[in-house]
Amino acid sequence: MGDLQCTIEPTAYGKVLLHASKHFSTAVQGILIGEEDGENVKVLDTVAVNHGQLALAPMMEAALAMIDKKCQLDGTKMVGYYEGCELLEDRTPGVVASRVCDCLKEPFPQAFILMIDNDALTPGKLRSECALRLWVKPKGRTTYSQRGEVQVNGGKDKMKQIAPKIVDSTLIKSFNDFDDHCDDVSRDFFNANIEF
Repeated sequence: MGDLQCTIEPTAYGKVLLHASKHFSTAVQGILIGEEDGENVKVLDTVAVNHGQLALAPMMEAALAMIDKKCQLDGTKMVGYYEGCELLEDRTPGVVASRVCDCLKEPFPQAFILMIDNDALTPGKLRSECALRLWVKPKGRTTYSQRGEVQVNGGKDKMKQIAPKIVDSTLIKSFNDFDDHCDDVSRDFFNANIEF
């Protein structure tokens, strides 16, 4: 596999950052939903799965089953996995990220990992550079490596509009991940009401 080209819609990008913003002191993980467009993969939406303890296989399996059902209804695919580590300097996918993404590769061989670059979440950088780093597993390799680039649809202008919204306390309170949904099933972990 050459360098994968990945574009992410502003709402999907904003949801990833909002998840990290809401749970700023813990790790976060989620699933990327999108479609293939030749050499390019478009991330259309994201679904926040968990915060805190990422190695909860039953929770991930339950979330994946529900996300897969939604994708079947929408005509989309689970194209990748995202993760934000709890440590500022940690930007490398761990075992959980690799295993989840390997599972996603069965139906979608181009599946990839987006790691949140916590350092890029600072106010100055957030407005000018994408805070997501693309990791792929090249054919014939057993590990993921950082390759390619993530482009936010709308570019820097859109990133400047998203930046202040991810610290909006009202928006943060209304954002839910699957973990929140398990505590209260009335909480929509697809976050259909959130747009950027």
